[in-house]
Amino acid sequence: MPRPGRGQGMGRGGGFRDPQQGMLGGRLRGHGHRLTGPRRVILSVLESARDYLSAEEVYMAVYADNPGVGIATVYRTLQMLAEIGIAERVDTGDGKARYKLGPVEDQRRRVVLVCTNCSRSTPITTGTDDTEAVIAQLERMTAEQHGFRTNRTVVQLYGLCEQCEKQYGG
Repeated sequence: MPRPGRGQGMGRGGGFRDPQQGMLGGRLRGHGHRLTGPRRVILSVLESARDYLSAEEVYMAVYADNPGVGIATVYRTLQMLAEIGIAERVDTGDGKARYKLGPVEDQRRRVVLVCTNCSRSTPITTGTDDTEAVIAQLERMTAEQHGFRTNRTVVQLYGLCEQCEKQYGG
């Protein structure tokens, strides 16, 4: 019986060659991790996703083509990817964290809008001067008032997304 992840272009010398995953593989190795077959598949699922995905959603997508990859592997991999900054993790308030592949370059600041009705998570661009200034001011205040130096800032704003507001809003 073939091992999980083999024979699908994921193993050593396999045909799966994605420039993005080559860069991500380098970032994994830079943090002391290998780009294994299951990790490659999980990264592929995250890369193809438009929205943030729960661990269960990632698992179901992985399981469809790779039933040998267990849910514990998915959870551990997502946690590791978030810890080293390859994936973004948001808590949607429903008890489930959601993940999205982060930008290839390190993003020190980000803002995510989280719908409290449908749990949709939408990252917004922080490259605007106004947004950057507000976040920088918050970081300065935190440092001055609490002696805490931030190395990464994630602002999550909770409310209703446009679709839910139209459907349920006042």
